[in-house]
Amino acid sequence: MNKMKTKSEFKPNKLTKTQFEKFFVGLIEGDGSLQVNHWKYKNLQYRIVIKLSNKPLNYEILINVKKNFGGTILIIKNNKNQEFVQWTVNNKENILNTILPIFKKYPPLTSRTYFQLKFIINCLNHNNITIYINTKKDKYKEHNKEFKLCDTNNIPNYFKEWLARIYWSRRIILYS
Repeated sequence: MNKMKTKSEFKPNKLTKTQFEKFFVGLIEGDGSLQVNHWKYKNLQYRIVIKLSNKPLNYEILINVKKNFGGTILIIKNNKNQEFVQWTVNNKENILNTILPIFKKYPPLTSRTYFQLKFIINCLNHNNITIYINTKKDKYKEHNKEFKLCDTNNIPNYFKEWLARIYWSRRIILYS
């Protein structure tokens, strides 16, 4: 039976590597984004970002993300003077060789991340500014046709850790 843990009992550095990878996918889907941009129409830049409110546990989680996947952590403020802790990885090779294989093992369960992942993979495969510009506006176009949610008869084996991100953010975490 699953054991309920409160937010204060949850320690991201106590998760196994496999549990943390599953949690990471949920973290990206809940609070992150997979981005592709161009620099002066000369080359493509790849970035993955997770932005959380600046709380001690959030900072600890992003330190663990940095330890596992590289990148940088910044404390930033928005125009309402709210503080956030943000993890960013800009290294194309790191994204390609370390992070994207996790999404192959544990595919996104939300359409937003599914299509961001599909777009970043397409851009990495072509690495072409023209293709990027021509396909960027349509990256969510096939939303209703292509993306299928899992159903109750076909729940992925990583659902518990993926969902932990949502429970954790609501002050409760569900995992054994």
